[in-house]
Amino acid sequence: MRQEPRRRSPLRSRGPVAEFSALVTALVADSGPVDRISFNPAMREPAPRKLALETGLSRLAGFVGLDRHAIVVIGPRVRRLNLLVVPPEADPAAAERALEADSAPPR
Repeated sequence: MRQEPRRRSPLRSRGPVAEFSALVTALVADSGPVDRISFNPAMREPAPRKLALETGLSRLAGFVGLDRHAIVVIGPRVRRLNLLVVPPEADPAAAERALEADSAPPR
């Protein structure tokens, strides 16, 4: 299976409205509407329950049981998309290594 190249987001924020708005906008073009974004609230500023964008309404749900560096996206065409989130203060070289390790095929 061919993997698509990773898209790098210039956004470096812990603000859920800015971060998730950019994520939804990027995903809608390729994957359709985003119904829900789940995240660990310990890693972000307080978030509203809903995010209203031109592309539609997305529900935001914080779950302390989720990995601190993950976001889960759910939508009608994307049943479950698990995304690794590199903290905004991470060293760029370390961030690149983490993304490469996470996207490598299992051994």
